[in-house]
Amino acid sequence: MGVKKLPRGLSLRADGTLQLSFQYQGSQCREPLSNYNPDLKSDLTYLSRLRSEILRRIADKTFKYADYFPNSPRLQRYGGMKSDATVLHFIEARLSLDKTARELATSTLKGYTTCKNRLAPLHNIPIRLLDVSHIANFVGNLVRVAPNQKDSRGTLRKKTIVDTLVVLNKALKLAITQKHRTDNPLEAFQLNDYVSVKRSRANKDEVDPFSPEEIVALINAMPMPEVKNYYILRFYSGVTVSECNALTWDDIDFFNKKIRVRAAFVEGELKDTKVEGRDRLIDLEEDGVAALVAQKAYTFLQGGYVFINPVDGKPFMEDQALRKTYWIPALRKSGIRYRPPKQTRHTYACMMISQGRNLWWLKTQLGHSSLKMLEQHYGSFMKAFQDVFSKVAASSTYESALSLYRTSI
Repeated sequence: MGVKKLPRGLSLRADGTLQLSFQYQGSQCREPLSNYNPDLKSDLTYLSRLRSEILRRIADKTFKYADYFPNSPRLQRYGGMKSDATVLHFIEARLSLDKTARELATSTLKGYTTCKNRLAPLHNIPIRLLDVSHIANFVGNLVRVAPNQKDSRGTLRKKTIVDTLVVLNKALKLAITQKHRTDNPLEAFQLNDYVSVKRSRANKDEVDPFSPEEIVALINAMPMPEVKNYYILRFYSGVTVSECNALTWDDIDFFNKKIRVRAAFVEGELKDTKVEGRDRLIDLEEDGVAALVAQKAYTFLQGGYVFINPVDGKPFMEDQALRKTYWIPALRKSGIRYRPPKQTRHTYACMMISQGRNLWWLKTQLGHSSLKMLEQHYGSFMKAFQDVFSKVAASSTYESALSLYRTSI
């Protein structure tokens, strides 16, 4: 069933294909658009964004007809030949389109910029000349010269390469839309054919939980009571670092032993979790309640953020400073094998699984959208737990499941 009403500036031609209309230099221009389905909302949304970008460039007097419609017969009127617009031009053009269509989070912009910079060896190649050999050479060189993007085994993370190629793919699709080329070389490119990327444990957001003894030793090695309280809450509530940093005393319900997660610090900016669908109420474990009660002595009277950096009096906004100042020194002092701070959340999830907690309840606690996400993250631990369940005393179920899990990975 077709779409009854098309977005402004889009219409159907007699042959059923879409065309885009806009005013330029006093004339009504209509340009045909192939390879787009008028019944697909995603296609219509993208073309609507493209028209908005064109109108903005016309208003800014930066619009070049040949860059958008290089094969149009109107070029004889408006001037311009088929340009040798580069890969960099289309990467930046696509980012401009995304900015026009929606407000991008700081973290998204940062990630896009990082990928754009990583694609520097391809920047000056005309987009119409880019082929599979360029991409293969680029990926091969990327593996050899990006040690800062490697995991603990010295292998480039596959996700790093994939994220970079996603940005390139967006640029190529825009070039096809604007008829600078007719094919996408990435469709003929198979990453595993050109570079061997090991799938190490570190590549899979590894679940590597702490044992109860390790938790106690780690907390005892923390230098200040406020920092101890902070990490106890993270171990016994499952909140992410960004969510924990943004907690205020208004979010704490001591009577019902709950936390309201409604904000998060992302790249130093306070974000509403409703936008990401992670706004939720969390049930507190007794250890988490005790940590918050103890924390009242330090920040409760101020009535603002629950956790304040005892060194500078400012709220914790990102994980790097916490990791370097408190987490790593405490691991070294206690002699515990290094694991990233996100393992506090994984540890909480595994403890709840070992207690036989309802998985739908746990999904809500963690802010996951589906049980499938729980299975993807914790499926191996669930299996280990099932293997020891009812075979050992309830008090040692978590420790036994953890031991079996560690031997299986």
